[in-house]
Amino acid sequence: MKALLKREGLRAIIRGHQMKQKGYKFHQWDGEDEFPPVITVFSAPNYSGSGNDAAVVITDGDSVDLRTFSEKRGKPFVLHDRADAFSVFQPKL
Repeated sequence: MKALLKREGLRAIIRGHQMKQKGYKFHQWDGEDEFPPVITVFSAPNYSGSGNDAAVVITDGDSVDLRTFSEKRGKPFVLHDRADAFSVFQPKL
């Protein structure tokens, strides 16, 4: 893994699509003091009723932030005047 990261000029690989109870997992084979060369992120809270958290990774240049969240309970979010999400968010993307 380290050879691949070095050869490609990468600090880490962020992967998804595998449920993690905390929403993420740092894969640190050389101890907790190293920056994790592989990070698994799962963005679906309470997947199949498992009670797991979800996570997202936010990067900006050299900074990396990982945020977790739980399933929202109660009413789902409803857009103003029942607008569709594409009309509301597409101009902002």
